[in-house]
Amino acid sequence: TGPVAIESPYGDDTPLKVLDTDWYVATSGGYRRSRNGTDHVYDPTTESLGSRHESVTVVARRDCMEADALATTLAALPLAKARELASDWEGLEALIIHDGVFHTTDGFETHVLDT
Repeated sequence: TGPVAIESPYGDDTPLKVLDTDWYVATSGGYRRSRNGTDHVYDPTTESLGSRHESVTVVARRDCMEADALATTLAALPLAKARELASDWEGLEALIIHDGVFHTTDGFETHVLDT
């Protein structure tokens, strides 16, 4: 596949990052996808809707279903737990944007296109 741009959750036209990878990419968060103002991310621990982070992008080695499921899972988790799961999951790299701060796993930048 060609390069994949990560859209800014803040409405900017410039991509946050451009990925160049043969792994699978998925993004989740509450900034874009909602139905009638309802977020698609559900947190079963609080029984409430809503992503805890502006955006979560996952790069997964296995397949697109794993990337999508983990992006949504990380979006529902508190930041510390999301970072821990992302770091511990083999074959997964992640970018979590929380309160304007970018948090990445150690290997995430290896999937970013040098500009």
